[in-house]
Amino acid sequence: DAFDQSGANVSATVDEQFTPRVRGSLGVEAGYASILDQQSLAAGTGRRDVYILSGSGTAEYVGVKDILDPSEGLRARVAIEPGVTYGDTNIVFSRLAGEASLYGEVGSENLIAALRGRLGTIIGPNGAPPDRLFFAGGGGSVRGYEYQSLSPRNAAGELIGGRSLVEMSAELRYRATNALGYVAFVDAGAAGSNTEPPIDQMRAGAGFGVRYYAGFGPLRADIA
Repeated sequence: DAFDQSGANVSATVDEQFTPRVRGSLGVEAGYASILDQQSLAAGTGRRDVYILSGSGTAEYVGVKDILDPSEGLRARVAIEPGVTYGDTNIVFSRLAGEASLYGEVGSENLIAALRGRLGTIIGPNGAPPDRLFFAGGGGSVRGYEYQSLSPRNAAGELIGGRSLVEMSAELRYRATNALGYVAFVDAGAAGSNTEPPIDQMRAGAGFGVRYYAGFGPLRADIA
C-alpha cells in the first residue's frame, strides 16, 4: 500500500562457506525503477524514475541442527547494503540490518523457548527506493496487527515506509505429538521515520498457535 514500483535489475553474488556454521557473501546490483510513492506525489511529479547501483555484504552464523524446526542453538545474520541512485532522485544511502534467534529446551525436549530480535536502519537522506525501506506489523513481524500497520505514515495517514526498524519476539513451543504442537507467543516492534530504532513507538501483540509437523517442516497457524 505504501508505493507502486516497477523495473528490472541484474545482480551477481559470491557466497563463501568459511566454516560449517559461518558463511558470508558479497554482491553487486544495478537496476532501474519507476516509482510512485508519497514522496513523488508530494513533489507533484507523479512517478519518479531512478537508476540504482548498490552493493551488499552479509555474514551469517547458523548454530542449529534443523533450520526449519530448530530446538537449540543460535542463528544470526548481519547485512550492509550501500547504494546510490540517480535520475529523478540523486542520493547515496546505506541500509544496515541485523537479526538473531536463540533456541533452547525448557526442562524437556518437547518444550522449546525461542527468542528473536531484529534491528535495521537506513543512513543517508530521504529518497531511498521504497522497496529498501522498513515496514512492521503482521505475520513474520508483530502478529496481532494488520500488515505493515506499525510503519510511518504522512499527515494524511498514508503509509510511507520507515528508515529504521526494531522487532522482538518470544515463543514457548510445546510438541504434543510427532505431528502436532502448540505455541504461545509475544511480539513487539515498530518501523520509524528516523535513523534511530523507534523503541519508544513499539507496540506488542500476544497470542497462540498450532503447528502441524509435515515431513518437510512445520505448517503454522496463529491468532493474536
